[in-house]
Amino acid sequence: MLKNELRCELHVHSNLSDGIDSVSTLLHEALKKKIDVISITDHDTLEGSLIALEIVEKEDLPLTILPGYELSAKEGHLLVFGEADRIEVLEKGIGIREATEELRRRNCLTALAHPYQFYRNGVPRPSKVVSAVEAVEVFNARSVIPFFNRMALRLAKKYGKSCIAGSDAHSKEGVGFGVTIIDTKSKVGDILEEIRAGNTRLNSKMFPLRRILKESLKRRK
Repeated sequence: MLKNELRCELHVHSNLSDGIDSVSTLLHEALKKKIDVISITDHDTLEGSLIALEIVEKEDLPLTILPGYELSAKEGHLLVFGEADRIEVLEKGIGIREATEELRRRNCLTALAHPYQFYRNGVPRPSKVVSAVEAVEVFNARSVIPFFNRMALRLAKKYGKSCIAGSDAHSKEGVGFGVTIIDTKSKVGDILEEIRAGNTRLNSKMFPLRRILKESLKRRK
């Protein structure tokens, strides 16, 4: 398969954690929005990604699933991506350095999720742990304080880390707001390597605050 431009949605939550919509709904929404690769990154569970893999195979959907989850580490949230048969879900509260050391042995890729955003469990002082990860989420579409995205970009550039975007979607409406573009084959191993190499481009826009508030009301019902 020749290399091609892939639109990657690397940060999505389903109703298996704190999202609103089912995995199936999110996958079909991603197809509508011309997403090529999606990672269902529910909190501290790989279940969403595993279900996504089953749905794609069963329905023969033209979508690549990048297995992943969002780890609630001691210092803050960490995105974890890897091959389905190698990725491991670590216990909540583990230190980021310890986690990345273990995950690296399994060829997993790690990225700081919405750093500086302490009110959302982002690492408040990411400079202390950024050397342990391979990438930084430099654009988070749900950041209500855009300045933190700019700080994250400076952090990634200073420490030579790969830059990724994330919609951090908690509903189908949020899918596609934070897209990472890479040029590679649509195989998980190739996607991981391209992100590691820093061969990424971002195509992103902020998810409106009014929609964030609307989602919050839905989750409370």
